[in-house]
Amino acid sequence: MSNLETRRANAPASTLPRPVRSTPRRAMPTREYLGLEHFAMFRGYLEGISLDKLADRYLETGLDLRMAKSTLRWIRDRMLAGARRERDYTAARLLAIAPQRLASLPAPAGPATVSAVPTLEEFAEERDPHQCFSQRELIALFEAEFPGGSVDRAQARNERLRQKQVKALFRLQQLLAIRPEPHHHVAGWFHPAVAARLESAGIFTLAELADFIESRGPRWYAPIDRLGEVTATRIRGWLDEHKDALGRAISAQALIPARSAEHQRLRATRPRVAAIVALEYLLLPPELNGARGRNRYVGEAARQVTAADDLGAIQAWLNTLAHPGGNTWISYRGHAERLLLWAVFERKKAFSDLSIEDITAFREFLADPQPHATWVATRKNLPRYHPAWRPLAGKASPTTVRHAMTVLSSMCRWLTATRYLASNPFDAVKKPNASRQAGQIDVGRSLSQRQWQILRDYLKTLNPDDPAAIRKRFLVRFAYVTGTRLAEISAAKAGQLARRSLADLGERWVLVVRGKGNKLREVELPTAAVPLLEDYFEARGLGRVLSALHKDEPIIGRLAVADGEPYAARVAPGSYDRVSGAYTPAAGLGRNRIAELFRECFAGAAAFIEPVSAADAARLREATPHWLRHTFGSHTLERGADLHAVRDLMGHANISTTSQYLHSEAARRARSQDQAFQAEDLL
Repeated sequence: MSNLETRRANAPASTLPRPVRSTPRRAMPTREYLGLEHFAMFRGYLEGISLDKLADRYLETGLDLRMAKSTLRWIRDRMLAGARRERDYTAARLLAIAPQRLASLPAPAGPATVSAVPTLEEFAEERDPHQCFSQRELIALFEAEFPGGSVDRAQARNERLRQKQVKALFRLQQLLAIRPEPHHHVAGWFHPAVAARLESAGIFTLAELADFIESRGPRWYAPIDRLGEVTATRIRGWLDEHKDALGRAISAQALIPARSAEHQRLRATRPRVAAIVALEYLLLPPELNGARGRNRYVGEAARQVTAADDLGAIQAWLNTLAHPGGNTWISYRGHAERLLLWAVFERKKAFSDLSIEDITAFREFLADPQPHATWVATRKNLPRYHPAWRPLAGKASPTTVRHAMTVLSSMCRWLTATRYLASNPFDAVKKPNASRQAGQIDVGRSLSQRQWQILRDYLKTLNPDDPAAIRKRFLVRFAYVTGTRLAEISAAKAGQLARRSLADLGERWVLVVRGKGNKLREVELPTAAVPLLEDYFEARGLGRVLSALHKDEPIIGRLAVADGEPYAARVAPGSYDRVSGAYTPAAGLGRNRIAELFRECFAGAAAFIEPVSAADAARLREATPHWLRHTFGSHTLERGADLHAVRDLMGHANISTTSQYLHSEAARRARSQDQAFQAEDLL
């Protein structure tokens, strides 16, 4: 059994993706390989460079001087053993001499004229740069040229030994230094303590280490016990320095934090490919790009769109839509994206080759996408550049399929009007019946008064000193009291909080929201909600005075470390301009992360109430972030609020939409029925 196989057999079983805990080992792994960085470090050691500087430059353990000393001892011992193995006993003796023994002595004090006499080293550099003279001949030349000068023979001897040390080190480097290879064990290159931590996570070779980093991204080290960010960064840097020897480099895409990277930077790191990827990374196969599609317009009238292929035509249509990047635009892009990918990679046709039969098959595909693993994402809210991204989240309801068909028919109608397509294949395909009428809201997807109380009771059990818990409690209450959409919460800034003078009520706080269709509305905050905001901003270290906050301060802020880690810093630090001192707040949370926080709260509340009420627990597990908006509408009207006021607060275009939240009349009728017909009346 090889050494690597033995280590695999003796290594503790990995528990990833949960945090790995090291178990006691029978023996600490030992290093095996001397690389060029080890020789460079030892040369710096011989030249008297401080150990902290050498460790910071050459070691994965950084400024840990205890590990640096043990590594230096290992380098020296390996070099001496290698020298003896090569029968270079002179090199072994030279490199065993500590540099402190050869340190230059301070020059004796003397008259100012002595400074004009160079040292023997300076004389040698000027008169014998190619080392043609022996030490004795060099001293004779020095004394002949500077009769008043004196040569410290001990110092000259030490300098001669230092030069021999450097030559011996170079000689050994040619014999002993090796290049790292993918199959090399991590224990052969890294400090034993670091190698043991990697082994505990099931990482044994350099190839496995590179794969682990690629698959887990910039915080790849998080599940490995006692491996911190500094050491992880140095390990990654070491792999990058040796990328030519290893035959691979860690991709830039794997090292970009998803939450802070700009879209253009992400796009630049991912190439365009002919695969099931997001639209912006798609490269259509030449034979399926639609340049010669059978449904392309071939009449005499000039085309009004200059796109040469199907992808360009779809992008041209997207560019004409209002509010690029908005929710509606993102939804429309998704529908077009799914159709194009399905046509090319499932039907093996260009988009402009699709027939009525193809559109009918696509309608059925949306209701049950197969193969599931090819088209449906295994995780929610993956970034579009992620390798595991897929265009579908699951089976579509009849309402969703009908909406998709409507959007795609509109797109093809536009492409026909601009003379890119000859006809619209969606015109002859029947849309499925919707599960509810257009404009109808599923108001049943909301929390009852009892379930809202359960959620509140659960939030009270969270640690009051944990900033992550403080943020969760505020987030849920803020969403409930304002009825805002997820995107509106994510975009909310302190500058959107304004004071309005309201006749008899005096000054009141309002939240100015930019909602669907880029429409502005004002949400008047109840008096009881203002202390919630003040307490939350104070807990973030930003003070209680709302009017004093920076206008770009996000209402839902990031924590200074990974979101969700207990006892994280109270607020992600902003930045200050060095010249003007101006403060720029840190970025707020994105929609996906806020949705995760909501789901964590619902799941926690479900587990909290499960022993008492399985039905309420099931209901809470079913909840989504948008349920709190429905809950706001239902509870507000149940408490007697004016229907027109609720319409304006929620930003509905039509009061008939708001009226769907009216449950009070139905509840009154249900109570009347209960009173009229008792159980004994039906026996």
